[in-house]
Amino acid sequence: MKLLHYLILDYLHELPAKFSQLISVDVDIIFNMPKHELSKPDLLLQLDFMFESEYINLKCKNNDINKKPSDQKFDFEIYLTNLGGKVWEEAFKPNWNQFVLVEQDYLDKKNINIKIATINLSYLYLILNSLGVKENKIHKLSPWHPVYWKLIKEAYSSNFVINEDDFNEDVLLKYGEKWRKQWDFNASQLRLKE
Repeated sequence: MKLLHYLILDYLHELPAKFSQLISVDVDIIFNMPKHELSKPDLLLQLDFMFESEYINLKCKNNDINKKPSDQKFDFEIYLTNLGGKVWEEAFKPNWNQFVLVEQDYLDKKNINIKIATINLSYLYLILNSLGVKENKIHKLSPWHPVYWKLIKEAYSSNFVINEDDFNEDVLLKYGEKWRKQWDFNASQLRLKE
C-alpha cells in the first residue's frame, strides 16, 4: 500500500463519503486533511485497487454495489470495510482510550448542548473538568461505535448545556488530537508525523 491509500482510508475513517467529495477540488477542506492531487481517472484507479483489496465497499441509495468504482455511472458512497478499518488502525496507531467524540447543537443563540463520549471514564472527567463542567450525569454506553466501523465493548458519555461565552472549544481540540497519528501539513509532500 502507498501513503496515498492511507490518505484515502483516512478520508473515510470517521464517516463514509461520496465519490463527489473525494474528487472535489476542496477535498482538503472537506476532510481537513491533505489533498490527494489525483485526477478523476487516477483516483478511480486507486479506488479500484482498494475495492479489489477489500479495504472499501460502495453503496448507492443505501444498497451495496458489487462493481468496482470505475464501473459506476452515478455518484456513490464509499465506506471502510472491517479490513479497511484494521489497515487504517495499523497506519494511524489510534489510542482508542484517548478518542473523544463530541456532538454540538445550538439550543438558541447562546446555549450549546454538548455530548462527549469516550472509552476512558477518567479521561471524560478530565475533559469535563477542563471545560469547567461541575456537576454532570455520566451514562454508560454498551456497546459503542466511536466510528461506524469500530465496535467498543463499553464507553461513557456526558451531556450538558453550556453558554457559548463559557465554552472553550480549544480544550476539546487539545484532547481530540492526541488519539492517533496526524498528517504533517508543513511537509512539502504527503507525510505522517512521527
